[in-house]
Amino acid sequence: MNIQITTRHESHISDDTKAFIESEVSGLVKFYDKITSAHVVCDREIHKNGQEDTVEIDLNVDGTTLSATATEENLGKAIDAVIEKMTRQLKKKNEKVKEHK
Repeated sequence: MNIQITTRHESHISDDTKAFIESEVSGLVKFYDKITSAHVVCDREIHKNGQEDTVEIDLNVDGTTLSATATEENLGKAIDAVIEKMTRQLKKKNEKVKEHK
C-alpha cells in the first residue's frame, strides 16, 4: 500500500509520528485487504483558546474513496480518532461485500 503523509499550514511532524501514522494506516489492511493507497493530511490550527489538530485520511479501496476526519486537542488523539472512524467504515464495507455473494 502506498501511504502519503502531508501537512498543512506549515505544521511539522516528527519522524516518530510519521512512523506511527504509517503503522496505524498499514494496520487497516486487516479489516479490508483491497486498499491500494492512503493519503493522510495533518493540520494544526492555533486559536485564542489553544490549538486544534485535524487529521484526514483518504483511502482508495476497490476504485472508490473512503474519507474520515477527526479534530482533537493534540495530534495523538486525532490520529486515534480518525483510525477508529476509518476502521468502522472498512468493517462496514467488508460486511457489504460478504453479504452480497
